[in-house]
Amino acid sequence: MPSAFATGFPDVHLADNVLQNPPADLRADDFLAVHHPHSEQPPTTHHFEDFSREPPKPDPSKLSDRPWEPFQSQLDFEFAEFTLNAALNQGQIDILLKLVDRIAVNRTDFSFRSYGDVKGAWEAASHMSPDYDEHELKVGYKNETRTFKMFCRPLFEWSLSLVADPILAPKFTWHAQRLFKLNGETQTWERFVDEPYTADNWWDAESHLPNYASPLAYSVEDENEEGKKGFTTFKRAVWHKAFWILLESVAKWAKDGYNFQCGDGVWRILFPMILILVADYEEQAMMSLIRGPKGKCPCPVCLVPQDQQTNLGEVPLYPYRDPAVAQALVEDPTLKGEEREKKFKSLGLRPLENVFWKIPGCDVYRALSWDRLHAYHGGLFSDHLFDEFQEIVQELGRDILLQINAQIDAMPSFSGLNHFSAAGSVKFADGKKYQHIAKLLTRVQIIVQAIYNLLSLATTKRGYLLLKCIRRYVILDMLSGLKVHLEVTIRMFSSGLVRYKEAIQEYSEVHPEKSWNFPKNHSHQHLPSDIVGKGASKGYNSKNSEKMHGILKDIYSDQTNFKDISRIEHHRSIAKITRARIEAYEDSSPKGEKPAKEDPFQFNQIHLGARLHPATLEKIEQRQTQDKDFTRFRLNLEEYLNNRYSSTRSHHAYLRLKPQQLVIESRYLRVDYESVVTWKQDTDHIRCSPLFQGAPRYDSVIYWVDDNTYGFAQLKCVFTFEFRGIHYPIALIRPFEVVQLPRLVRSRTDQDLGLCRLRKKQGTSLIPADSITRAALITKDFGKDGDFLALDTVDEDMFMRFRRDFPIWDT
Repeated sequence: MPSAFATGFPDVHLADNVLQNPPADLRADDFLAVHHPHSEQPPTTHHFEDFSREPPKPDPSKLSDRPWEPFQSQLDFEFAEFTLNAALNQGQIDILLKLVDRIAVNRTDFSFRSYGDVKGAWEAASHMSPDYDEHELKVGYKNETRTFKMFCRPLFEWSLSLVADPILAPKFTWHAQRLFKLNGETQTWERFVDEPYTADNWWDAESHLPNYASPLAYSVEDENEEGKKGFTTFKRAVWHKAFWILLESVAKWAKDGYNFQCGDGVWRILFPMILILVADYEEQAMMSLIRGPKGKCPCPVCLVPQDQQTNLGEVPLYPYRDPAVAQALVEDPTLKGEEREKKFKSLGLRPLENVFWKIPGCDVYRALSWDRLHAYHGGLFSDHLFDEFQEIVQELGRDILLQINAQIDAMPSFSGLNHFSAAGSVKFADGKKYQHIAKLLTRVQIIVQAIYNLLSLATTKRGYLLLKCIRRYVILDMLSGLKVHLEVTIRMFSSGLVRYKEAIQEYSEVHPEKSWNFPKNHSHQHLPSDIVGKGASKGYNSKNSEKMHGILKDIYSDQTNFKDISRIEHHRSIAKITRARIEAYEDSSPKGEKPAKEDPFQFNQIHLGARLHPATLEKIEQRQTQDKDFTRFRLNLEEYLNNRYSSTRSHHAYLRLKPQQLVIESRYLRVDYESVVTWKQDTDHIRCSPLFQGAPRYDSVIYWVDDNTYGFAQLKCVFTFEFRGIHYPIALIRPFEVVQLPRLVRSRTDQDLGLCRLRKKQGTSLIPADSITRAALITKDFGKDGDFLALDTVDEDMFMRFRRDFPIWDT
């Protein structure tokens, strides 16, 4: 079971022990990979610029030169693929074929003449992926036996089809690893986790397998629907019997392994193991066979009492569930009648056999994983924090509601974030709930910034304390979504749990009518253990597969006679496999390398786009009649260029700029930057235009003031200018200054609500455009004239960047 390592990594000094003879050329930010002993690979070190975990490309010798088979030609496959993706029915396909037959030029490569031909091609290709099998299961209910049909792919057989594929096989990770990054300041190795194979549960599970074993790890997800209370026990019995059909082949080979030649030509003894179970709370209750939210112990992972779910700690405060204990109770012949029922109720369990007990090495309680989509976005926030917010807003009256919506509507746009014109009256329709919640969540902190002046402590204590709770929640949501975790980020989340609990307790004192004793307010207690054991939450977030539900609904409504859903989905699998084979074959074919074209508007990490025709300095300066920021534009540029490039000035006299000299202005700036979370490249898209989608838009940026200092600014103009034969990218900005107040002086409101305060400096400045490092979202402060607020929760990178570069804002 998970243990005290919930707030950090065990064996964090492992790197020091394995590097007996460290390389002489170690540098800051180097990586160390410690491979599981069963892999028989020594530890390896890599310089930052050389480190990559991209899987090798497939061996061209193992690729067919006719990758579209069993379709007669690539053209046949692409036609069949089109009809599938377009959701065409039989009649539509026949009409399309008649049209194609009339205009086809190359008849030898196109053999389809009817829907039957297309159908036959899919049937001929059906062996490429295991088809769905029909099963019948019978379960007793009261005095009758009920029969159900179930369609599924046997899980292990489906896995073998993936492992056997020469394109997919190189992408599999067969052994656990522990990864480290060298801290340049402390010269110590810091462990990080992201994928499940870098975390502890895989390592531990592999350590219990024979040395020759190759783990085949599964992440299993379930979606369920609720039923009536009297039907609950029967429903759970049906679910576990049905799931056994899916898992039976996994259980068969999990104990002794299965010898198999993989697609890369290597024979491996595969040991299937279930490491991760992904589901919403209701499905987790089904998997763990607990009694649900009203049970005495409603958590599927631990034994927290029903009335203690608000009690959160930096480490779990209650014992974890033990599958051995649950199994012993179910199989205990001495427990009968009321005594048996009382015992199971005391643990919040149902007296049923759990299907996961049949899988060797599977601990269902440890495999159950925290789900960000349902626990946070579609649970704690949407159904509780946001409901409370709307109730408070409605109670304040129509005038306040209108002002709140007006201030939210006045918030600036930002690339990748959805703009909401209201929040006090937003309602979610069931079918679009998660889609709308996802859009709103990107604006949660900006809503706090936009309206905090209307929900002040003096106006509505309840409203103010709820904003404080929302701020604590936003911090947890940011940390929970990190794609890479260090020990420090896990500890940040754990301490954040306690701060969130304290904010909820404070809110409950002024509004005791609201109960916070519900499972989704408790479940994030187990996220630190999940991160250490299973990697970053992206690996067990059901958001990834929610899209599949929509695909199946589309198949049902558009492509079937309300049957045969499994057949169409099977065809989709075949299409994906065939498409991947064609692309791999084309990629492996020799091609002439085209020389890269030099881009005159690419300067280091930035690219200037949406360029205008060259304009004279005089014309640019004429803007000052509408915009004072362009006053003395030519003279300021002249002074900037001569002062900035002093080494050039030492060889030349001070150069005067003429009104007719040309600049090339851009209305769009693309900035590539290294994420402080993943250490990979990401991109911002920045606009500066007097008219963009019907309104002026001048985005804000973060830029280097000097080698040690970052600054904030609003971007007013970006352009290139030729000076002494060299083209320079230059930005006209309106800079802000960070309000540098010590933590003890900073206002309670700023600290409670995470307000990152700025003030505009006088005038404008010219800076090298390639000193811009990121876009920023800066809003007007409606609570204090002349002040502005920088948003630290645009994304996870921004959140961590602010904490690194502006520690005064770490609240």
